[in-house]
Amino acid sequence: MHIVAGWLMLLSAAADAGPTRLAFRPATVVGGTTFIVPVFVDSSLTGLNVLSYQLDISFNSTYLTYDTVIAAGSMTDTWSLLEGNVVSPGRLRIAGSGSTVLSDTGRLVFIRFKASIPGSDVGASLSFAAGTTLFNEGNIPLSFASATITIQAPPFITVSPNTALITRGETRQFTVSGG
Repeated sequence: MHIVAGWLMLLSAAADAGPTRLAFRPATVVGGTTFIVPVFVDSSLTGLNVLSYQLDISFNSTYLTYDTVIAAGSMTDTWSLLEGNVVSPGRLRIAGSGSTVLSDTGRLVFIRFKASIPGSDVGASLSFAAGTTLFNEGNIPLSFASATITIQAPPFITVSPNTALITRGETRQFTVSGG
């Protein structure tokens, strides 16, 4: 009887703690580069016995291209099953499972994207889909924090004049701007 009462108190304490928060952080990258975005777990997973997850992520496919999902250096580093698939343009699903229970807070997993080259600085959003982003097949309440990835136009230089015809011994002055 005491064991059952102890489990009920533990489950009640976990429920009173509120939803577990998953979050992206805002970042700035240069267009044309490949970069890594961590998925953060901001609320402790200790005592929740998390052994699996599914992330349903929306992203701006005009400016971002999904490359791969990375577990190395994350909370799920020891998990053997990890998969990421683009299910439609701008929609990514990542699923992972393992035999080691997750605890504490930190980086759940990393996602590698490539940024397109915009004509000027733009913002590309990353957000979670509620209802299809789950821990343990949905028995843990979640809350979400989206973020904007600012993609900067890559730097360039301008040389003026951009062409010149000179012969041996002549000189011509050029100017350079940008950087």
